[in-house]
Amino acid sequence: MFKKLVPFIIILVVSSCTSLTNEGADVLLVETNTQLPKDCSFIKYIEASAAQDDLSSSFEVAKIRLRNEAGKENANYVVITKKGEGFFLGAGFVGGKAYRCKV
Repeated sequence: MFKKLVPFIIILVVSSCTSLTNEGADVLLVETNTQLPKDCSFIKYIEASAAQDDLSSSFEVAKIRLRNEAGKENANYVVITKKGEGFFLGAGFVGGKAYRCKV
């Protein structure tokens, strides 16, 4: 039982320390493909998750992590295609298609 709780405790501690990286700051999250500029190249599908804590929403932390992950892949746009909520500690997750677009 204890071994199953350890990953959730780690997520809870880390999620309160999440901040936007320089790469992640250049990534825009959009809801549909119609919000993308015309000249874009698909990079890959990415996901991120976070547990809720007293200081922040799990979805907001997951979005920051998604932007940071997309930035590592040299993407500048992510079309969100998946959002969800977990049962333990109000965890949230978000996923989407990462693109590199000429702006």
